[in-house]
Amino acid sequence: ARKLLLWLPLHERRRLASFVCHDSHPRASLDRVLRAFPQAGSPSPLAALRGLLLQFPFLPIDAGSGADRVIGLFSMHWLRDNPSAWASV
Repeated sequence: ARKLLLWLPLHERRRLASFVCHDSHPRASLDRVLRAFPQAGSPSPLAALRGLLLQFPFLPIDAGSGADRVIGLFSMHWLRDNPSAWASV
């Protein structure tokens, strides 16, 4: 799935991000998409977010009102993939 996402042209990735991040969709849908981008080994949530934004550069804009939900879930994924970081939370 990740390879397919990376193969899509930017305008299609933007449409997909907007669709998945919309508040009307269950959180589980966004969760499945974010799982395709493992964050293990990223030194910080900021570095991991920068990596995701390289694939979806307009994610905050395309997510619209769902941007807070995306960032919150993204942060939880980073903590899950980097369990040693829990000590600093």
